[in-house]
Amino acid sequence: MDGGDAMSFCEKWMQMLVERVEEYQDPTDIYSLAVSYSEYGLALMHHSKTDEALKSFERSCESLEEITPKGEPVYGFPYKHRARILTYNGKSDLAEAVLVPALEAREKILGKDDTFSIE
Repeated sequence: MDGGDAMSFCEKWMQMLVERVEEYQDPTDIYSLAVSYSEYGLALMHHSKTDEALKSFERSCESLEEITPKGEPVYGFPYKHRARILTYNGKSDLAEAVLVPALEAREKILGKDDTFSIE
């Protein structure tokens, strides 16, 4: 989600998802809301709002960890984005602390050099 309207589009999308989750508790909406926090973080980064973006990526990671069934890999992109912001801000040790455990967890589930997942 790039461009000048990306933040407002993301905000509208997230509000719609929140309403749908409250009304229907549909698993697809719940998952989409967790991913939408990551997309919103990307829009925030595009507008140089890195502190807000980092919080949005953290929220995405936490939400995805809560809803991902045991034995399945957690969607990895928010971790990568968190690590990127931390690296840009000169905190590569923190970036590594975010990214390495996420990668190790995925490798434990999918195996080394996985070629089946799309992430």
